Amino acid sequence: MNQNNIPPDSAQMEMEASANSAEAEAKRADERVKYGNDLRQRTVEWMRRNPQAVTLFEHYALLKAREGNHFSMQLLVERVRWDNPLDTEGSSFKINNDYAAYLARWLIGRHPQLKELIRLRKVKW
Repeated sequence: MNQNNIPPDSAQMEMEASANSAEAEAKRADERVKYGNDLRQRTVEWMRRNPQAVTLFEHYALLKAREGNHFSMQLLVERVRWDNPLDTEGSSFKINNDYAAYLARWLIGRHPQLKELIRLRKVKW
């Protein structure tokens, strides 16, 4: 009800609900951008602290490239986990799955021929 004790009409209620929804979505979008930037920074920091793991990702990616088949970074993440008990720094996880997207883009930056082989998804954040 407004100040005259008259119930708002449905159009007014819809406009208010729409404005609240748009405001909430904008706030969620800001949080996603912040998380994405933070995730990229955490990935770079993890790579800096764990050069032996980064070397393994590069090695396995180049081995897969010689086979000529498409592959995902998740495959490489699991292979590094499975084959190599790494003592990594900077996280309670040995290799955080969330880093895979940025690791893939780093590999493609170093080895452009991998672009045709590594299956990338759009980074959501």
